[in-house]
Amino acid sequence: MLVCLVLSPDRELCRCKFGRTPSGFQDHIQWARIHAAALELGMLNMEHSGHADDSGYSYAMSRAFSEMTARDAVWEEDEVEWVAGIYVLRAVIRTAMQGDQRKRDEYGELLATYESRLKEIRDENRQTMVAEALMSAKEDLAQLDGMLHN
Repeated sequence: MLVCLVLSPDRELCRCKFGRTPSGFQDHIQWARIHAAALELGMLNMEHSGHADDSGYSYAMSRAFSEMTARDAVWEEDEVEWVAGIYVLRAVIRTAMQGDQRKRDEYGELLATYESRLKEIRDENRQTMVAEALMSAKEDLAQLDGMLHN
């Protein structure tokens, strides 16, 4: 059920168009956090039977899906997507394999793009969430960089 708050005609139209409500925004961010946690815990690698895939194929596919999610979210128009995307990107960085300088560089570029989006976020709570996740992701990327050079 769609609930529209009448703050302005444009805002109501926007919410109706995207089917989003204020609680829907929070749900979207919460699902991104769940996605990130599942990636970090290795839960996205499980087959439907509950047995781990030893081939590494499901791990690679879950990482590819997560990377794609983080990469695409930063280009969306909705700032809620940016919040969701940075949480997933942080998990991707935290679960990155050692020794891949190309991926490390790609993650650095993505973080820079998210950082530029931070300045565009109007909602103060979302701005805080992105700033904290960015800081944490940068620290994780620095640790990954340290592993590459050791």
